Amino acid sequence: MKKRQGRGKRKSTREITPKSRFSERRLTSRAGLIPMSRLMDKLGIEAMIDRTVSIVRGANADYGLGMILKAISLGVISGCRHLSAVVQLGMDEALMKTQGWDSFPVLSSITRVLERFEFRNCLEFGEVQKKLRQKVWDRKWYGRINLDLDSSSKSAYGHQEGVARGHNTERSHKPMLNPLFGFIAQTGECLHAWLRPGNTHSANGSVEFLKECLALLPRQVWKVVVRADSAFFSGALIRMLEKRGCGYVIKVKIRGWKQLCAGLNWQKARGEEDLWTAEFDHQIEAWNEPRRFVAVRRLVGMLTPEKDGVLFPIPEYSYGLWVTNLGLTPAKTEQFYNKRAVAENLIGAGKNQMAFGSIRVHEFWANHALLQAAVLAYNVMIWFQRMALDPHRWRERPNTLRAWLIFLAARLLYTDGKWVLALSSGYPHREEWNRMEQRLASLSVS
Repeated sequence: MKKRQGRGKRKSTREITPKSRFSERRLTSRAGLIPMSRLMDKLGIEAMIDRTVSIVRGANADYGLGMILKAISLGVISGCRHLSAVVQLGMDEALMKTQGWDSFPVLSSITRVLERFEFRNCLEFGEVQKKLRQKVWDRKWYGRINLDLDSSSKSAYGHQEGVARGHNTERSHKPMLNPLFGFIAQTGECLHAWLRPGNTHSANGSVEFLKECLALLPRQVWKVVVRADSAFFSGALIRMLEKRGCGYVIKVKIRGWKQLCAGLNWQKARGEEDLWTAEFDHQIEAWNEPRRFVAVRRLVGMLTPEKDGVLFPIPEYSYGLWVTNLGLTPAKTEQFYNKRAVAENLIGAGKNQMAFGSIRVHEFWANHALLQAAVLAYNVMIWFQRMALDPHRWRERPNTLRAWLIFLAARLLYTDGKWVLALSSGYPHREEWNRMEQRLASLSVS
């Protein structure tokens, strides 16, 4: 019997070669920006910027400052890393229609406005973010927070103000900027950010920065615990924390600290192999009183006569030393401090995915304002995740959120007397999108 050919194979559709036609209107490739902008409207970002940030402009200005900074923030949310990419939002007809924008500023108009920023305007912009955070935290808040401080390097190409050679961890010996960040560990929000010249030492201005961080906290916060690396090991910083009633765990950086650790009375940690701990009070010469230090020692290997040329086997240890006013054991102190690594991941996400320090013009304070706009965009994404998305989406990084929520093709239609955002019928997260829209519709932010 002759075997039938092609049995069991899927029937394929005939290939087609369509012709191009540029006739469709109100299309968007960033449909997820529309619900993001709805949250920004509920928070009143545009109007709040116009009221608070006092940039002197002419009476014939076509675009408000709030509109420009909101547009930059939306651009950062959509992945823009240059102002020329932000300007392309003006070609998104659906976004323009939903925002009520008849036109979009060109690159030179945005640059001229940014060049008017001064130090006081950056402080006013920071005050805007404080008011916005208070609105969000009035809905759900934390009384005790962990504040993680860290500095970072951001390579720069050009001769912008503040660009200088420093300790560049991204690209060795390349000119850079040296921003300073403070993150709230419980939510992942960026509480505060400073843009500093590239040749600035990590600890420079840390006391003033921390004072501003504490002033920007929502009123519900009653306890702050600061975690910082050895760059922030400073008597002035510690005194200020104690004066404000803050807890702290700071990595120690003093001359001869390894010799100090070697002479301690080490105790074997219970239930831990190759781990010893110690704690002691110590007063550094410049301090007015002693403070509690905790140390952790781990066995990392043995120096042997065969491999290392020593006379007899010698244990080799790694050490960790912190100053703290918390009542934790040395081992628990190390575990608590190591959670600060999340802040470094958040900084990496901000720099690589949210354009922290990437969008620049020539003037320093304009670049500081652009960093603040990027931080605002980052925080809006955090707030959106917490208030509009399902809990399993709360810790997603910006690129992940863009992949399933932001970069969606859609068409804005007017049918049956109402506006409709038409998405693909094959969108796999349709139910999540519907729940998101329901939460946004019922959201009330006073």
